[in-house]
Amino acid sequence: METVAKEAVAKTVTLNSGHTMPTFGLGVFDVKDQGVITDSIVEFGYRHIDTAKVYGNEELVGKAIADAIKAGVPREELFITTKLWRTEYSDPVQACKDSLERLNLDYVDMYLIHWSIPELESDQKTIKKTPMHKVWEGMEACVEQG
Repeated sequence: METVAKEAVAKTVTLNSGHTMPTFGLGVFDVKDQGVITDSIVEFGYRHIDTAKVYGNEELVGKAIADAIKAGVPREELFITTKLWRTEYSDPVQACKDSLERLNLDYVDMYLIHWSIPELESDQKTIKKTPMHKVWEGMEACVEQG
């Protein structure tokens, strides 16, 4: 990859928390080839990997991350984002733990609310009553628990 492109991939911003986040990330929606992810990290210099439970590939992403680490990329250089899906609003902490297990990681760098639209009851008309402030409390608990 050309030097200019690698420099673009390597740029970061500092978040309010003080952590740095790469400005250029690899979104892995619908990626089913572990090698594509590993190569993007090792060969092309991507450090921000953006996945989600609803993509159905967190395990694949976790294996690709493990391969990249084995190839010499330090975990500390990686910025891994995954997301809380609306069917898990009632227990964000458990949902995050489940994602960590699928990714085979001790932590993710960012955990987002993927689609902040309430889940519907089985009638597909009635909104489930999980208040967003309660969802947010669960998200904050994820941060507190590390």
